[in-house]
Amino acid sequence: MRISGKSVRLLFAGALLALFAGPLAAATYYVDQKHPNASDNNPGTAKQPWLTLRKAMQTPLQPGDTVIVKAGVYDASGGTWNRPALNPASSGTADKPITFRSEPRHAAKLDPRGDDGAIGSFARDYIVIDGFELRSNSTLGVVVFGQAHRKVRGVTIQNMKISGMRGAGGGNTDGIRVERASGALIRNNEIFDIRNQNGSTNAAGVKIYYSDNIVVEHNEIYDVVAGVKDKEEGKENHVRRNLFRDCFTGMELMNQNYTTTAGYYFYENIVANCRNGFVGQTNPTAKMDKVYIFNNLFYGYSQSGVTGTKHGTNRRIFNNIFYRLGDANTDVSAYTDPPREFQLVDYNLYFQEPKNVIGLYVTNRRFNTLAAWQNTGFDRTSLSADPMLRNPEAGDYRLAEGSPALGAGRTDGRANGRAINIGPYVTGKEVIGRLDTGPAAPTALTVR
Repeated sequence: MRISGKSVRLLFAGALLALFAGPLAAATYYVDQKHPNASDNNPGTAKQPWLTLRKAMQTPLQPGDTVIVKAGVYDASGGTWNRPALNPASSGTADKPITFRSEPRHAAKLDPRGDDGAIGSFARDYIVIDGFELRSNSTLGVVVFGQAHRKVRGVTIQNMKISGMRGAGGGNTDGIRVERASGALIRNNEIFDIRNQNGSTNAAGVKIYYSDNIVVEHNEIYDVVAGVKDKEEGKENHVRRNLFRDCFTGMELMNQNYTTTAGYYFYENIVANCRNGFVGQTNPTAKMDKVYIFNNLFYGYSQSGVTGTKHGTNRRIFNNIFYRLGDANTDVSAYTDPPREFQLVDYNLYFQEPKNVIGLYVTNRRFNTLAAWQNTGFDRTSLSADPMLRNPEAGDYRLAEGSPALGAGRTDGRANGRAINIGPYVTGKEVIGRLDTGPAAPTALTVR
């Protein structure tokens, strides 16, 4: 076959164009149901926007693309427990996620019409869901699901307002559910009014299963049964700088079914006016190892501050403020006697003389003074004093000048660690709970 010189020149020119053209620039699309020209037959520009959010989700977008969704009420029906009704058609990349954002924040409202899983990601990587409002009496709100053979990666759920989920009996009922995921970020959301009929902790603001390197940060979660519940096989997950208030339990860490939870970090959180601060659960067939609970404020709990597990190992509890009001049962408790789970309990501050228990419901060895508790070898350098919070009744939990918590903690709970404050305000400049303005979508997630 003979190729002409003209054909060769055309082929060469095409190769040069492919070589130097580089990647296409990221595009911005618009959904605006109130726009007079809105139609799903449009190209999705600002002047010719799409009518429905479903159209945007069904369009194969490119990494780095953004969809701006304007004010309106958008159909989000047809979802199931693991597949959201509004599921992106394509994935982004670690440095170029695909973003779906409400502008203004919370102006785009989702209507699931009673179905589970309004929006989220099923098997789509590096997706950002940003700023929508979702109120529903369905069982699940936002869902992030991978598959048994492959976890979904790098999904961000941020700046959302989620409420109203209702579940039958003691079943799973969640504002945000993350299952079989890696590297997900749940940030700066307001989550409230979530419960099931029996009031079990299976009703949670955020529920996590079989997931690793998850970060749950800067959320305000209230009027729910459990603020965050990690139910099975969590690995290297971080729950930090959240405000949990008026819940049954702030954080519940659980494991079951012959799996292992290893590496859990709960720090710089405020758990206020909940029945329990942090609760652990394991069964004999499941392992739980390396659980760090540090630099938190447990305020006004009516039952317990931190409760251990029967089958856990290597738990470290340090630099926390236990601010017990009334006649709560315990500040710190362990189910086993001796408490083989506890690796370290120290540099904590107790507002009142501690009420700690070893062998809870078994030997029930109780310690009602710090001196008595220190004889067990725990809390040797901890304090019993008023931490001098600025105005906790008004929601200001920062340390006042002269607080004994200032500089009384140690990094990593080590005697030779750097002196830091006890409680969530490690430097005094932290933001605990929601941020004033939502941060930009991440290009990469690094836990520090």
